[in-house]
Amino acid sequence: MPTEIILAQDTLLFIDSDSIIEPEYEEIYDKVAKEMLYLHDSAITMKKKITLLSDSNFVLKGTFTFQTCDDVHCLPPFQMNSH
Repeated sequence: MPTEIILAQDTLLFIDSDSIIEPEYEEIYDKVAKEMLYLHDSAITMKKKITLLSDSNFVLKGTFTFQTCDDVHCLPPFQMNSH
């Protein structure tokens, strides 16, 4: 499952892009797990580009979903909804 930011889209207000902008990550070899880990060592900001179609104020709502995997196994997906 790829990382997703799904916005509740109002086609009169904006157009949603498919791409997510993620900051650089650090690659670390975990001796216990015997695998490479790709991680961020502090809080990060994920971004998604939208094209505004209106000058009206509005609130973006949506869902952020990600799943951590390697070649052998995956952790359960994590999902967070906006309010």
